Amino acid sequence: MTMPEKIPTAFLAPCGIDCAACAVRLRPKKACPGCLVAGEGKPNHCRTCSIKACAQERGFKRCYGCADFPCAGIKRIDRRYLTRYGVGLIENGVAARTKGLRAFMAAERARWACPACGGVVSQHTGICSECAGKRLGEEKR
Repeated sequence: MTMPEKIPTAFLAPCGIDCAACAVRLRPKKACPGCLVAGEGKPNHCRTCSIKACAQERGFKRCYGCADFPCAGIKRIDRRYLTRYGVGLIENGVAARTKGLRAFMAAERARWACPACGGVVSQHTGICSECAGKRLGEEKR
C-alpha cells in the first residue's frame, strides 16, 4: 500500500493510534478501514474498544478533547505502545490537539512513509507494506 498524499483525519483513533500505519490496516487481505471508519476487517478488540466507547459516550471522537485526558485507560495503552513500538499515544493526542489534526496527520505521513519506495511503514512491525524493507534506523522489532 502506498502512502496516500494526505492521511484522512479519520485515521487517528480515539486513543491516539494512527490507523494509517497500523499493521491490521496494512495487511493484504481483509484490511481494517480504520477505527473511526465503518467497514469489514476490523479485529474484535477494535470493534468492542472500551476507549472508543468512552469517548463516544462523552461526545468526543478522540480522547484528547476530554478533560480527563489522559485517563487510566489511555495511560495503560500508552505504556504498552511505548514499550512495544516506541509510539506515544498520549504524545500523539497532545500533538494533534496542539498542532491541529490536519497538521498532525501531515507529520504522521512523513513519519511513516517508507524512504525507499513511498509505501507505508507499520508502526507495529517497522516493515514497509510495499517493499518489505525496514524503515531506516529501525531496530528489529
